[in-house]
Amino acid sequence: MASKRSGRTYQDEGQHTDVKDRRQSRPLKQEDGPRDERTDSKSSSSRGSRDSSTSPDTVADMSLNEKMVVSVEAKTSDAVPTSGRLPTFIDSELLLKMSSAPMVQYPVPAEGRPYNFGVVVPGVYRSSYPKPQDFSYMQKLGLKTVVTLGRKDEPDHEYADFMAATGIRHHIIDMKGTKKESIPIRTMKDILRIVLDQQHYPLMIHCNHGKHRTGCVVAVVRKVSGWKVDLILDEYRTYAAPKVRDCDLDYISSFELSQLSNLFVQEANTRFRTRTFYRATIFTCAVLVIWALTSRQITLPPTDGSL
Repeated sequence: MASKRSGRTYQDEGQHTDVKDRRQSRPLKQEDGPRDERTDSKSSSSRGSRDSSTSPDTVADMSLNEKMVVSVEAKTSDAVPTSGRLPTFIDSELLLKMSSAPMVQYPVPAEGRPYNFGVVVPGVYRSSYPKPQDFSYMQKLGLKTVVTLGRKDEPDHEYADFMAATGIRHHIIDMKGTKKESIPIRTMKDILRIVLDQQHYPLMIHCNHGKHRTGCVVAVVRKVSGWKVDLILDEYRTYAAPKVRDCDLDYISSFELSQLSNLFVQEANTRFRTRTFYRATIFTCAVLVIWALTSRQITLPPTDGSL
């Protein structure tokens, strides 16, 4: 089914110096239906949905927007979260993960973008489920990791072959749609451990249409970054229109960052348990080998009564 190419890059960071405000045309009926060609129109500044007028070779300048995002590299910014500062566990864990390497400029070609494509943070992108015609664009992004939110009923062999051929690591998160079930906190943590770890960048996250599951995950990333709730909800509506879900708005509004405490502790504990298991296994094998060798030297007492 044909899909409209979305050139939208959400302005969560201060991007190109030469940009035009645009609104993306939305499908009139089916959520997964084709979209009309882009039309220029005025866009509310609170939506922040813009197109870049630069050429495909332009490298997006992903410097942080002083009014919208808390700096994850220097941990200083003119932006201030609604609570005044991020929770302690965010400072010590998430920021350490997200700022483990210098801020890097990632190429974001303007042409051929998948439907509902957008930039979340430097090196992290969102989109709908990529179609074969989107594979070449994904290669241009130089992706290392793809996170798919939801498992299809039938295996997508063509997509899997593309991942294998390009060496992209593919994480498939087995989860239901947000209309059926709010994203469990354990699932959200599993996703964030991948998305917030810079060693996986460049990374793309997507669900089916890039609207609801992806929108909720991106919203939590925005909360971690210190965005105000009204801006987060505006971004969600921009990508989810015309099928904005009240359940998603409630989930985003009520999500508390305190639920992410000890986000990376499980990962560390898992590595510790794995090392302990391997050491115990090696020790057990060594004991068994020694026992087998020494048991051969043990002679049984005579059974005929002779000494």
